[in-house]
Amino acid sequence: MKTLILTLIATTLAVANLQAHCGTCSTSEGAHEHHASCASHQLDPYFAAQAALASDDLAAAKNAAKSMLKTGEEKGCSLEEGACCATELTAATQITEASDIKAARKAFKSWSDTLIAKLDEEGLAEGSAIKMYCPMAFNNMGGAWLQSSKDLRNPYYGSMMLTCGMPQKEYGKGGTQQHSGEHHHH
Repeated sequence: MKTLILTLIATTLAVANLQAHCGTCSTSEGAHEHHASCASHQLDPYFAAQAALASDDLAAAKNAAKSMLKTGEEKGCSLEEGACCATELTAATQITEASDIKAARKAFKSWSDTLIAKLDEEGLAEGSAIKMYCPMAFNNMGGAWLQSSKDLRNPYYGSMMLTCGMPQKEYGKGGTQQHSGEHHHH
């Protein structure tokens, strides 16, 4: 119980810190580029978490989430609004504290949904990302995620169904491109 209370206090303070920094991302004309770079700096730890979960490696997923938390604090902005900042931080914190890979995957879905929504709204200023989707994830409710390559690696199923899913959209310098790819189920 004491550990839970300390964790909640630490999380609350970290959320407040990121929200304060996210407040610097205003809705002014120059904010669009700042928002896009906020999303861009999150991609490296996000991709590391995605690859770790696809490899059924909980320890590596936790390390990637810790890296995201550190990067978010250093950059001073994780996403545009406080609620988005809180969602990102909460998801990363949940991954670092996950008792099993199933809990980490559920938290990763929240991180994915928030980051994908941000990229849909703002685009990606640097680098590239591919949105993948598995309709079978989470008891057939479906789940989307981002990858750095077209080599599909499902973070929600890992080795159980590593290549289950399909590309849906590409983000990057060339704009966004929709895919009508086939669903792969192996």
